[in-house]
Amino acid sequence: MNFIAIDFETANKKRDSACSVGIAVVENGQVVQRIHRLIKPKEMRFLPFNVGIHGITASMVQNEP
Repeated sequence: MNFIAIDFETANKKRDSACSVGIAVVENGQVVQRIHRLIKPKEMRFLPFNVGIHGITASMVQNEP
């Protein structure tokens, strides 16, 4: 089975607050490539609930695109 899985983490409950994206490329049932990037959301409002789930803080994304 071949597919690409994409996972976003958000800074708060808004869908446009992405602070991280992860991509996994799977070929023949095996992960052959992993990519992870931090993203600086337009609104730098990180809720404790979200940070508790993914561990990403505002200071970690301060210099990211």
